[in-house]
Amino acid sequence: MRPLRGAILLLALLSLAATLAALGLWAVNLLVSDRALWAQRLSFVPRQFLVWPAGVGWVSFAILSLLFQWLRPAARFVPWSSERRRRTLLPRLLGGARAGVGLIVLAVTLHLVVLEWRWPLNIARAAPPPEERLRIVHWNIGWSEPREVFDSIEARRPDLAIVVNPLTRQEWPWDFDDLQSRLGAEGGMIRTWPINVLSRWPIKRWGVTELGFSSRVSVVEELRDAQTEPPLDPGRAMYVELEVGAPLNRSVVVWIIDLPSEPGLHRLRVARQARERISMWLGPDEETFPEPDVLIGDFNIPRGSASMWTLRRRPGYLMADAHDQGGLGPSPSWPASRPLLHIDQCFLAPGLRAARYAIEDGGDTRHRMQVVDIVPD
Repeated sequence: MRPLRGAILLLALLSLAATLAALGLWAVNLLVSDRALWAQRLSFVPRQFLVWPAGVGWVSFAILSLLFQWLRPAARFVPWSSERRRRTLLPRLLGGARAGVGLIVLAVTLHLVVLEWRWPLNIARAAPPPEERLRIVHWNIGWSEPREVFDSIEARRPDLAIVVNPLTRQEWPWDFDDLQSRLGAEGGMIRTWPINVLSRWPIKRWGVTELGFSSRVSVVEELRDAQTEPPLDPGRAMYVELEVGAPLNRSVVVWIIDLPSEPGLHRLRVARQARERISMWLGPDEETFPEPDVLIGDFNIPRGSASMWTLRRRPGYLMADAHDQGGLGPSPSWPASRPLLHIDQCFLAPGLRAARYAIEDGGDTRHRMQVVDIVPD
């Protein structure tokens, strides 16, 4: 029996080591995040892929360590007290490890499910009726078919539709005048590549700026010309100020951000440069970007990353995560076919609240769409 017990103990210790390794990676993902470039790749790993292995490792360790103790001869049959203490030391250590590591795994799991996925905090969230909310749909299309995109947007009846990077694999036209008519977007339409905005409420003013990056666009392989490099992706930011009626009855400033997708860029520096370029912008009449009520876009930064605080932190307050207020579950937005990462995000200033937030599948696109129902807070 001794060789069998030794093999079981070895497997138990290996399971414990794997559990501790997964917990260590989770801690780096959460606490270091993308503050340091060396940890950035780990910050792109969804945390459930670190929590679940930790849970499986702990269960394996618990079963194997209990089996090892069950096969071990009972210490009470040993006549010498010193030998009894020595024989009970290892079971005590294994029992302490089961309890201590088990509590840590439980706490990490609760953090994921309750604080990040909002179960069961937001489980009863429902979409408010149209007359009680401002609905924003943001969608980074990439490559798609215009009719499918327009049908999906129309079905959600947004008050503000934001369509980014509308491209097609065929020579299909993007007839935004048709979409404006279908949505009843009488407040106005803005078309400036790659951001297109259609509003049911009047657009008071707007501005747009490039963010000065020199990275390359990620182009679908079958559309890439082998003789030429992909085009530059400088990144862009736009603000749109709307005069919104009931239920908000106020002006609402929406910032729309489209950050470059090149994975080698340090996301913290990307966020800092974006904020600096926005603060430096001057419009034709020397106006600047007004403070945002809504910050929305494709940030190419996973939700919960430290670099997002650079954009969310405003003078005197931190913009609230719309998913925290009205979302449920992991809500990944990219890639649309098999989403893993929640990189399309929305944040709200004090005075506004997301009654409902959802990432929804609208068809054959590169990203899934954000649907945000905003109410007064």
